[in-house]
Amino acid sequence: MLIIFRHISAFFCLFLLLGNFAMGQFPQVDLNGDETGLDYTQETPANTLPVFIGKTGEISITNPNNPNIESTLLRLTNPKDQGEEIFLSSLAVDWASKNGLKVNNQGNVITITGQGDIETYEQIISRIFYRNPNTDPDTTTRTITIILGDGQNIGAAANSFVNIRNTPTFPPELSLSGNSSNQNFQTLIHGEASTQIADSAKILTDQDSPLLTSMTIQVLKNFDGTEEGLTISPDFEEEANARNIQVVFATNHLVKLTGYATIEDYKWVLDEIQFRNDKFRPSYGTRTVRVTVDDGLFQTSALTLLTFEDERPEIIAYEGISPNGDGMNDTWVIDNIEQYPENVVRIYNRWGVLIYEVQNYDNQERVWDGTSNQNAFADSDNTASSTYFYVIDLGEGLGEKNGFIILER
Repeated sequence: MLIIFRHISAFFCLFLLLGNFAMGQFPQVDLNGDETGLDYTQETPANTLPVFIGKTGEISITNPNNPNIESTLLRLTNPKDQGEEIFLSSLAVDWASKNGLKVNNQGNVITITGQGDIETYEQIISRIFYRNPNTDPDTTTRTITIILGDGQNIGAAANSFVNIRNTPTFPPELSLSGNSSNQNFQTLIHGEASTQIADSAKILTDQDSPLLTSMTIQVLKNFDGTEEGLTISPDFEEEANARNIQVVFATNHLVKLTGYATIEDYKWVLDEIQFRNDKFRPSYGTRTVRVTVDDGLFQTSALTLLTFEDERPEIIAYEGISPNGDGMNDTWVIDNIEQYPENVVRIYNRWGVLIYEVQNYDNQERVWDGTSNQNAFADSDNTASSTYFYVIDLGEGLGEKNGFIILER
């Protein structure tokens, strides 16, 4: 027994003391999902972000005789470069603490102890990473060994092999529209003022790794203040955490997310966040939403440009008025003007002098009957039979309509 102790680490001795090794009846972790065996092999470029130690979303634990696990040992057996390590994400540490487990991380060795069910240990191991920050690393394949114990038996080792290639790294590729442009154009309609910030055909890839480190979504230009902006569902944060993504900051104009998570998980974020406007009549103008993704070395940004489409009918301004009291055409009618409550109507005489101005022209109480409401002309003949000119500002950034009116008394 003393000879054995000389050739194994102190950590592994601790595991042997937990129980007897029983072939066929021991707890074990499968790092590769449906592939043959327990081991998992992957590749990472130099000086890049961490990589999972197992196949994303497919790490599984089995234990024929016990529904619980009591300990896990992970060891980077052959470190070559300064600073390389295996580590748990902050969410994994929190998850362990909430479930009464103790984590000891010494860079190249991680131990997790405490009784927990299989799912809990799966969740923690699924959030363990290998990282090598060196720009010129040793390209020897690294081996990370994982052994489980349940208090009675010690399982067979599963190995995570990391092949390191010393090649250039590339920024992530992002297109919110799904084409080569970094701009995505969306149109909103009154009453249906909600849309996703990315098209279903969006592109988010990275040549170097399946992981990203963060995403920021920001409304750069808006017109209706707190009545419009980004929205997320009530259970968004819980689901994001399950994907190893933390919501650092969330307002209606800025959402910041961090966490080593897969590209597919960050694409899920783009599917979940919408732009919404709750104003009864949204202001017109193009909104700009910027999405920035970070892979630990490079950032890439893309834009979504949002415009509102107006389905209200166009105004029709009649060209004549005869205010003689016969009940016909005594006032100037502008069809559909009530659909534009922020309108401003101005009427000028043939010399370009303003004789009438009113806000929210409505064909009822605010309506031109051929008289001036400008003090300089109240007692003059400026409202005599003649041709007048009008300018109708529709408000809400919708522009102006102009033309002429013939007044006959």
